[in-house]
Amino acid sequence: VTGTDANGCMNTDMVTITVNALPSVSLTLTQTSACVSAPAVGLAGGSPAAGTWAGTGVTGSSFNPSVSGAGTFAITYSFTDANGCSASAVDSFLVDACIGIAGVSFNTISIYPNPNNGSFTIKSNSETVYTLINEMGQTIESFKLNGSNNYSKSFEGLSNGIYFVMGYDNNRVVKQKIVVTR
Repeated sequence: VTGTDANGCMNTDMVTITVNALPSVSLTLTQTSACVSAPAVGLAGGSPAAGTWAGTGVTGSSFNPSVSGAGTFAITYSFTDANGCSASAVDSFLVDACIGIAGVSFNTISIYPNPNNGSFTIKSNSETVYTLINEMGQTIESFKLNGSNNYSKSFEGLSNGIYFVMGYDNNRVVKQKIVVTR
């Protein structure tokens, strides 16, 4: 750094700047669904330990489905390291109205290719409604598979990132992560 005073005198000094790496933060929720009438759920699955939780229906380290209401919600886990550097990770939580209508039984879905460029095929072995959501928990599109077909879709506007395809069936969730890289 060089400085000049009002008299035109100059002086130079060295300054060392340390740039710390952001902490590596991950989140895979251990429970990803509940009925809207269920009691609060303890949130777990964030790493490293001692982070903080945020999102609709989140208080401390609990998620309350009756506060959020029915829908798919983004749960954010944030961690700040000893250097004051922060990073976050997001997963989704599905809250169902659970109004007593019997669901269909399903086992699996497969998505290929994955990672992909926004064009992919989804195959299911039973009939259910699936939803494509982004990392923020926002619905991109919902679609129904009948269990005997493949659903091929090209999403031209998908940005690079992580998306989830989720299906819900009578207290069971099938969730598959999709990585879009263009």
